[in-house]
Amino acid sequence: MKRLITVLALTSFFFTVHAQQLDFDTVVKAEDDVSSFEEYLVYLAWLNSPISEAAEYRKNIARIQVKEAKLGWLETFTPFVNYSFGNSEGTNTPIIGGTTMPDPMNDTPMTFGIGESRGVGIGMSFRLLPLFTNKHKVAAAKENIKIVLSEVNNTKLNLRAQVLGRYFNYVYGAKAIEERVKTESDTEESYKLILELFKKDLAQFEDVNNASTAYHKATEERLRAELETKNAKILLEEYIGISLEEATLMYEEKE
Repeated sequence: MKRLITVLALTSFFFTVHAQQLDFDTVVKAEDDVSSFEEYLVYLAWLNSPISEAAEYRKNIARIQVKEAKLGWLETFTPFVNYSFGNSEGTNTPIIGGTTMPDPMNDTPMTFGIGESRGVGIGMSFRLLPLFTNKHKVAAAKENIKIVLSEVNNTKLNLRAQVLGRYFNYVYGAKAIEERVKTESDTEESYKLILELFKKDLAQFEDVNNASTAYHKATEERLRAELETKNAKILLEEYIGISLEEATLMYEEKE
């Protein structure tokens, strides 16, 4: 029992010592650091994919939000300007002897008190709340950057998995075609041989029928393998943005 505990402890220590946090810059390597065609396809996918472009936009937005949050303390001070305008039309009837009477010497009423007034006021209001909450907004904005970067890293992992998976599906399909072609050729030769034997009454019709069925089945499997390989190629090119032939040529020129 003690020996088992010791082995488990050593194993745990080994994995603890050697466990390292993944460097996400190596998930999608730079062009100069690419050492295989598969990694070059991942690089092309990240370079040309709208997904990676959107990820860069999200990072830029997050950085801008941090800058905006750092300026939030300015909301503590709110300057203002007031402008007022007044117009007095006065009265059109004069006052004579304490009573209101029309002017006997003039049909036009006399006007008193006409005038205009304007005023401008400048001031500043002070709010305490933004002063105390601003540091929390900055902290939240910085944490949001971490979230965005995590999402970008997750996008890298997903993109890498998709590209490599689709590429190896294509490679498998290409090899499957080679095998299907060989099988088709073999079954065709068998069918021709049995057909000749049948013509010489050296084979039964059932033998011819079985050989024909095997040959057509091999042909069908070869066609299916070709279709699946073409689909795998199309799905891969959806990510890398160019044809696989162009990618191969570019990689060979780089090497």
